[in-house]
Amino acid sequence: VDTTKMFFCMHGYWLVVPFSGLEISALGAVLYLCARKTHRAEMIRINPKGVQISRNWEPRRVRHFQTHWVQARMQPGAHPWYGSSLLLGSHGTYLEIGAFLNEADRQGLKDELTRCIAAARLSGATMQETSRSYLTAWHVEGELDAVHG
Repeated sequence: VDTTKMFFCMHGYWLVVPFSGLEISALGAVLYLCARKTHRAEMIRINPKGVQISRNWEPRRVRHFQTHWVQARMQPGAHPWYGSSLLLGSHGTYLEIGAFLNEADRQGLKDELTRCIAAARLSGATMQETSRSYLTAWHVEGELDAVHG
């Protein structure tokens, strides 16, 4: 039991007890939300047939794009204060990826995705292995899996 709570309760300030419990509950909720945001990740799978994007906070939703048409592009922010957005998609349907990355890592991810998509279009067989703080890719049965988060 919190000694501060007990001190105020013993001196007749019993209203401190419920507010102290409310404060601890609010702190627990904020810590839970921070921990949940910390483990955000996006999985990008690139192979000659298509590009699949899934997110661990949307487990049942997987986005598909054809490798031949997909492109990664940077869209500048609406105001200089806002960072740019990395968009991946085709035919007018784009999905923002890497929103939780800083500007330099987002640009590096765009360059790496462009390289991997070009390699998938050309060879279709094997991809190079790469490892960076914002992108980890590995070769699995003719596909390139990329996870950043």
